[in-house]
Amino acid sequence: MAYNGLSQHVDFSRLPNPSERFELLDLIGEGTYGEVYSAKDKHTGRKYAVKILESIADNIEEIEEEYLVLRDLSKHPNIPDFAGLFLKRGTTVEDDQLWFVLELCTGGSVTDLVQGLRSRGARLSNNQIAYILRETVQALVFLHENHCMHRDIKGHNILLTETGHVKLVDFGVSSHLAATMARRNTSVGTPYWMAPEVIACEQQLDQSYDSRCDVWSVGITAIELAEGDPPLCELHPMRALFQIPRNPPPKLSHPEQYSSMLSDFISECLVKDLEQRPFSKELVTHPFLKSVGPYVDQIRQELRAEIARQREDGRAPSQAIATTKYGKLKSDRKSKPQKMYMDDLAALDVLTEDAIVEQLQKRYETNQIYTYIGDILIAVNPFSQVGLYTTQHQRKYTGQARSDNPPHIFAIADAAHQALVHQRQNQAIVISGESGSGKTESANLLLKQLVYLGKAVTKNLEERILQVNPIMEAFGNARTGINANSSRFGKYLELTMARSGKVNGARIFVYLLEQSRVVKQAEGEGNFHVFYYMYDGLQAEGRLEEYYLHPSYRKTHRYLQETATLPKTNVDRWKQLLASFRVLGFKDDEVDMVNRVLAAILNLGDIEFGEMDSNDNTDSRARVIDVAPMHRVSKLLGVDSADLLEALSSNSVVTRGETITRHNNVAEACTARDAMAKGLYGRLFDWMVNQINLLLVHNRNSNSSEQLAVGLLDIFGFENFSKNSFEQLCINIANEQIQYYFNQHIFTWEQQEYMAEGIPVDLVEFADNRPVLDMLLSRPLGLLALLDEESRFPRSTDRSLIEKFHNNVKSKFYQRPKSDAVCFAIHHFAGRVVYQADGFLEKNRNFLPAEIIQLIRQSQYDMIRFLFQCPITKTGNLYSAIQDTGSRQNVPSFIKVDTKEKFNSRGLASQSRAQQTVATYFRYSLMDLLQKMVTGTPQFIRCIKPNELKAAKSFDAAKVLKQLRYTGVLETIRIRQHGFSHRFTFADFLRKYCFLAYSFEERVVSNRESCRLLLVRLKMDGWALGKSKVFLKYYHVEYLSKLYEEHVRKIVLVQACVRRWLAKALYKREKQRVALSAVTLQKHVRGWLTRRRMRILKEKQERERLEQERLEKERLAKERLAKEKKNNEQNKAKQALAKAKLIHQLSSNQLEAKHNHHHEKRAMDMNNKENERAAIVIQSYYRGYTIRKMRMTPEIEAKTKYILGIAKNRVEAQRMMQKEGFAKEDAARIIQRYYRTQKSKHNSNRDAMAAAVGAASAAAAAGRKGPAPQPQPKPLTTKDQQMDLIAFSQNVHMLNQEVHKNLRVNKAGVPLDAIEKLPSDYRRPPGFVLVPGLLGTVPGGDCAKYSSLRSVDCDHEMTKEVIQRTPPPAADFDDISPWDMPFYEVERNLRSQRQRNMQQPPQRIDINRNDILGDRKMELSDRKLSSNWHQAFQGTDGTTPQDKFKGLARAQLGLINKIAQFDRNNNN
Repeated sequence: MAYNGLSQHVDFSRLPNPSERFELLDLIGEGTYGEVYSAKDKHTGRKYAVKILESIADNIEEIEEEYLVLRDLSKHPNIPDFAGLFLKRGTTVEDDQLWFVLELCTGGSVTDLVQGLRSRGARLSNNQIAYILRETVQALVFLHENHCMHRDIKGHNILLTETGHVKLVDFGVSSHLAATMARRNTSVGTPYWMAPEVIACEQQLDQSYDSRCDVWSVGITAIELAEGDPPLCELHPMRALFQIPRNPPPKLSHPEQYSSMLSDFISECLVKDLEQRPFSKELVTHPFLKSVGPYVDQIRQELRAEIARQREDGRAPSQAIATTKYGKLKSDRKSKPQKMYMDDLAALDVLTEDAIVEQLQKRYETNQIYTYIGDILIAVNPFSQVGLYTTQHQRKYTGQARSDNPPHIFAIADAAHQALVHQRQNQAIVISGESGSGKTESANLLLKQLVYLGKAVTKNLEERILQVNPIMEAFGNARTGINANSSRFGKYLELTMARSGKVNGARIFVYLLEQSRVVKQAEGEGNFHVFYYMYDGLQAEGRLEEYYLHPSYRKTHRYLQETATLPKTNVDRWKQLLASFRVLGFKDDEVDMVNRVLAAILNLGDIEFGEMDSNDNTDSRARVIDVAPMHRVSKLLGVDSADLLEALSSNSVVTRGETITRHNNVAEACTARDAMAKGLYGRLFDWMVNQINLLLVHNRNSNSSEQLAVGLLDIFGFENFSKNSFEQLCINIANEQIQYYFNQHIFTWEQQEYMAEGIPVDLVEFADNRPVLDMLLSRPLGLLALLDEESRFPRSTDRSLIEKFHNNVKSKFYQRPKSDAVCFAIHHFAGRVVYQADGFLEKNRNFLPAEIIQLIRQSQYDMIRFLFQCPITKTGNLYSAIQDTGSRQNVPSFIKVDTKEKFNSRGLASQSRAQQTVATYFRYSLMDLLQKMVTGTPQFIRCIKPNELKAAKSFDAAKVLKQLRYTGVLETIRIRQHGFSHRFTFADFLRKYCFLAYSFEERVVSNRESCRLLLVRLKMDGWALGKSKVFLKYYHVEYLSKLYEEHVRKIVLVQACVRRWLAKALYKREKQRVALSAVTLQKHVRGWLTRRRMRILKEKQERERLEQERLEKERLAKERLAKEKKNNEQNKAKQALAKAKLIHQLSSNQLEAKHNHHHEKRAMDMNNKENERAAIVIQSYYRGYTIRKMRMTPEIEAKTKYILGIAKNRVEAQRMMQKEGFAKEDAARIIQRYYRTQKSKHNSNRDAMAAAVGAASAAAAAGRKGPAPQPQPKPLTTKDQQMDLIAFSQNVHMLNQEVHKNLRVNKAGVPLDAIEKLPSDYRRPPGFVLVPGLLGTVPGGDCAKYSSLRSVDCDHEMTKEVIQRTPPPAADFDDISPWDMPFYEVERNLRSQRQRNMQQPPQRIDINRNDILGDRKMELSDRKLSSNWHQAFQGTDGTTPQDKFKGLARAQLGLINKIAQFDRNNNN
């Protein structure tokens, strides 16, 4: 009675009990709704398959559908026979079982068959796949004709009988239709096989589908039969459901292994547009299915054989696959359907705040803290360790699409890295959220993953970059009332990468450090972490005394408020901080200076001031109550304690050129003390940031155009405390600016492009916070501008400031209090915040007295001095030289430079302007930050704080909803659903992705049609084309990136194969060359060995021959001796007889022989003397040539003569000439020639004196009988003639030099026009015509044209022409003597010949050099000799000076012939 009225089609009361008829045997399989057993009919012995379902009431819909199909349609040959429906009752209703008794298919499912083939490396053939698909399609045609959709076609539901027949089973999720074209809108089936329109019914209620959804499943099954698994099987079913509607239709991974008709069949089935997809009846006629008709019996035999083989090998039953229905996922039969919560909120169809919060809450409860909104990540702070950040997770999120894995912060880092590599654009990851939402931790995780993805060339660089965050958190974070590790500064970390994606450096930019926290903390808050780390760390190391600290001082430090952090935790973090310093590259003395400054700040806060007593009570001068802290500060900072006291207790004002010093009162002294502490800490913080940048930054000077960057923005979150001051105002303004940037990028700019490009997209309304920013930042009536204006008035107060705000700020977002309180309220994007104006002016001024700056500039420590000598930028930070150089190589450490000189210029002041305010610094900081973010493509992360108690597993829905509202999450989901987050120009889109679908030979034009064709070929849908841009959704870009990576991987594989082939070919050629070289070497070695053996053999034969000849000679000698001995005796008589005759003839013969010998010896001596004389002439001329070749100038010659004249001997002359720069050989040759000349002159003088004495004595003896005979002058040798001529020419030259020197000094130059013709009776000396004629220097080469002129006219014309003619080339000015010309000619010819040989390619030359020079010998000898020389040589008068030239010419001609003969000998 429990099932009465449960079903209209099944009467459970009449169902028989199966136990009476059937006996269960073996478990065959298990599905998501039941188990399948083999059973035996007790009556007939026939075996059946029994499908047992439990929880009948819960599965009644599935039961009815399957029962109707099996009852009415089981007669088809491809549907199993139905034996009946049975009910086995249990002890309770929950134990009842419903039995479907069906025909037993012992062959198992085709999925089991394919997996069995894969296990041994085989696969189904094309005909086998076609046969299985044909039988399945025939069953579908029968079902569709009977108005029934199967809706769960897959390999598990296609069974094989023992004979190889195909049966379609499992009709539990099928649906009966009223007509063939009727539709359903229920999302049901197995995710991997579900059609896009079926999935869309779950996400969009207005979607529906018809029986063609089974055609899509047939196409997926075809891929499963070919490859063993369906597409996307590696993904979670929910993520597969997300990707199927968005991705292009799948296809075979290796289509080349199968028939082209199979690929065509799959492409026909997998058409995403339902209206374009064929019906099942049309599939039957496809050529792929029709081609197996003649081979059906053969295929069945093959399948029977394979089934039998696998049964023998053993077959494990397949596991159940999760199915989905009504948006719930059922993984197995025992589990209850679980509602699926989307990874991407943009996939939701029902967009309500409650639905979004429910999604986030359910995911949060299962530790799924990350959720996507398209390409935006929502991160809910778990306040506990969830184990999602291991190395395995890092590998999992490397080079993947977002939808391939669950949402994760590593996926955002991976997406940014892929975009940087593929799109060649800078990236910026913006992390936003209120304080305590997990922004800092998210930034650390992003940096960790980006460094992992970048895989720096050196492991040390990765480690150093990762050590940045611990240092920055220690010095920039502090405990607040709502966050134990709150960032009190803004940080933009820029990770520089090469275009390949490799990390090569990093750089940090910091903004608006909360310096006021150094001197004052609110109740329940703490100072910066580093003070606590240092105190506990140094105490554990026993080093507190080094920095003038003591455990007893800790509780009394004014600047150090105790927190709840355990000392052990501080010690561990202190050790980590020191380790980070070491890894980054900080030096020990630098760390020591950091500790000194921190200790000095703590001691500085302990200086207390009291009012000094005065007699007249007019001077409220401050005094130091306890000087001990002041002495500690002075020692730590390296300054004089008296100067420190004066800087704190007085101030100077310059008025009209006069400096007026005034004593500070107690309040002013305390203000100066606090300003000094804040200045020290702020500048120390900036210095550390600059040092980190110097240690990590990449050298931007090299290949700067090749550098890209990923920026990480971690800025203080939105704050709303019980008491909000100036710091909260600045922090909230910064968050307003970040929200405005988000709105502009997500909404404004995107929707403006839709309108400009004509894209029909419904505009999304959003809350624009631009008016709030205008109220805060505009000039001159903005809130910060009014604050700066009031800060310039010395007598202004917080009350006057509030009045100015009330009177000038006119905005609905500004609210004045109803009472007279010094406060105001602002309606920020995140809610209303009330600000207490107490201390606004003082905090905004933040002026550091000049006396303190000058004091610290006198510190004995370079680093401390540097802090106040370095200039300040517009953002209020220390100037960094890296902004100009970009490399640490150009920036020396502060220890290596004299900072007293480096920043001592008045143009680089330590404080840019006396009236510079914090608000001004803040405004410039915001501008700089926005400028950096705009340069990159942004990725957004929204951090959500789930509760105010910072408790794990606690989800406050109201708190989360408030954050979702003010961050505009609902609007963001809408624009991500309908909008296009990525826009590319036509040219950019084609340049990046055209190779994915266009062939290499196709000509691609960057226009709209080319982009459309590319998208169609890639089978993408959901895109839009504007006038000049392609509009894509975020998942389109992910798909394109995945395709890009696959194609690049294939290209790299092809390149690797080609390189391998080239390397093998090169190796083969090298191997052949080496083998050939070895053969050649062996050939030569064998030849050498053979020649060596032949030489040894010849030597042996020669020795044998010589030995035989020696023996033969000895034998002949013995025979000759014997014969001679015999003949001697016979000839003795004859010799005696002939002796008389010989003696008679000897006298006459000896006389004749002696006479002939005398003549021969005389002739030989004459010949030798001639040869020696010729050699001497050649040597003397050659030595003269070499000397003149050295360009013996008159000055050098005069210097040489002077040295030789004053030198006492040859050794001294040699030493003096070498000292003047002469070579040793040249000096020796000149000295030898000089002394030989002197000796010959001495001998000739002595002979002349002897001759004169002899002549005088002869005249005296003759007694004047006649005139005395004149002594005959000794003829000059050629050498003497040459030396005389040289000496004469040099003397003339030196005299001319002296004359011209005097003329240049004492007489002005005479112009050429002022020269007149000489008188007609003027006669020049004959030498002026004779010498030029002899030397051949007359213009034109001869004097023929002057012969007709008179002497005066000739001289004048010759002189004029010599002056006016064009000077010869520089080579013609060489003072070459005529007798040196043969040497120069020969040398020039040889040099030119060598140059021609070097320039010409090497070739065989068979011409003898002598043949080349032979025809030019006479030309060489006569080339430079003028006709006057020949005339001089042919003179007959032996007494004229021409005789000298005759001998000289003969010597030259002989010398030329000798040189030619020498060249011939060398050539031969």
